[in-house]
Amino acid sequence: MAAEMDGGEDYFCIDSKPIEVCRLARSKRCRMGKKDFEKAPSIGYCASQGVYYYGYKLHAVCRLSRVIHSFDITKANMHDILIFHKNHLLLL
Repeated sequence: MAAEMDGGEDYFCIDSKPIEVCRLARSKRCRMGKKDFEKAPSIGYCASQGVYYYGYKLHAVCRLSRVIHSFDITKANMHDILIFHKNHLLLL
């Protein structure tokens, strides 16, 4: 069954989704991750919704057979192309 799911596909779907921690107006008061800068949320922009948000971003790489290959959660200001380059090495 695992071999069937692995599939050895050549094409993948890559997408991201915002994970809002709190409203942008409250971002200065949010204490989540303030002690560790690497894990702290940040301000990002969601082009499909046309809004700025404070939080994280979920990046997912899926096979065309609708099976998730890999995913990553980053700060909201991380550009999608950087995650693609990171995951591209995993797909080869």
